[in-house]
Amino acid sequence: MGMLIDAVKVLWRLAFFLAAVLTVYMGVQALRLHVLPLVRAGADTMANLREQAEEAAREIDGLAAVLPNLERDVRSLEESWPPWYEPLARWQHGWKLDMARRALGTQERLRAEALDRRAALQTRIAELGQTWPQRTREFLLRHGPPGLAVALAVLLLPLVLRTIRYFAVAPLVSLAAPIRLALPGSGALHCDAPVRRLEVHLGPGERMLVRSSWLKEYDTTAATKRTQWLWRWDAPLVSYAARLVELTRVEAGPAGARVSLWGGSDPDCHIVRLSLVDHPGLVFHPRNLVALVDRPGELRLRRRWRLGSLQAWCTLQLRFILVEGSGTVVLWSPGGIEPARPVGDRRGVSQESVAGFDARLAYSVRRNETFWPYLRGREPLFDDVFQGDGCYLVSVAPAGDAGRVGAESYWSAFWEVVGKILGF
Repeated sequence: MGMLIDAVKVLWRLAFFLAAVLTVYMGVQALRLHVLPLVRAGADTMANLREQAEEAAREIDGLAAVLPNLERDVRSLEESWPPWYEPLARWQHGWKLDMARRALGTQERLRAEALDRRAALQTRIAELGQTWPQRTREFLLRHGPPGLAVALAVLLLPLVLRTIRYFAVAPLVSLAAPIRLALPGSGALHCDAPVRRLEVHLGPGERMLVRSSWLKEYDTTAATKRTQWLWRWDAPLVSYAARLVELTRVEAGPAGARVSLWGGSDPDCHIVRLSLVDHPGLVFHPRNLVALVDRPGELRLRRRWRLGSLQAWCTLQLRFILVEGSGTVVLWSPGGIEPARPVGDRRGVSQESVAGFDARLAYSVRRNETFWPYLRGREPLFDDVFQGDGCYLVSVAPAGDAGRVGAESYWSAFWEVVGKILGF
């Protein structure tokens, strides 16, 4: 059952990504439907109360400006009574004094009411300033822990699964026998030095199958160029998944032809020519393939499935693609590809750096000895191990996915695993 963890690791990563998206969505919806209405209602109520308090303050200021005049009028009337022998004037003076006192009392009552209203508004503002943040805080305390638990699960579960794979699953690979794709025999393989521009000479009757973006120059008088839509017509899905589509087939005439290949504007793109003579098989990744040069029938592409190998299931590379026979294989890699041979009994190489290997080598994997870089996702779980008489191809600067983030990295990982299963 532990072996299935490797087979579905990308589905787990996609599930974690969807769970993270769902958590963020639920959090946003909770804020939009519950927290934001509370905040908005509290802010609107606070603004309304402050506006009413400001109106009461303006009313109090207006009344305070009128009261001194009324008090002065009342004092003036109280101190200036007409003589006793003028009864009509005294009656009129008393009436004016009574009206002034009533006006003064009314203004004082209105001012007292405005002061009480402003005090009540200020009390409500102070209470509201404490209640609606408290309601928001209570909502967050009630619903925040479940969302935080989901978020922590999304963040920590991949690390837990990586730990299980490292300490429980990966040690099982030591129990498996190495993979052998070809029997030991004769055959020669020569690897040229990596170059940015490669000139290939096609002999009479030879042909080149090349990616169209790499073909820059060719002899128009000595060669014909046609489009080949698929790498293999009997495997259209495999050809499309490996991006071996819309290829160019160059066929040399009786006098031969010269073809120039280079990668364009990328200064780190290097090309390597591999010459095979009666070779039993060279394993390579089609994504690194630039061109194949041979006479019809001399260079053959083979597929080798290893469904019964524990090594293959641990690395998820169930199928290997190799080329056998006599001809030329042109590969590319950032920084170039260099041949190497196992030193001593066995040789371990980082999986990301292996561009291909001689099928006569015994191929196996072993667990990476450094746990922390693997846990951080900086190194793969397994290293490739080669044993025997032959060479393997090392990519000097393998392309990585450091620039991909978010959903793009998950889909990149998904297609990476699919490609490993199919041998790409």
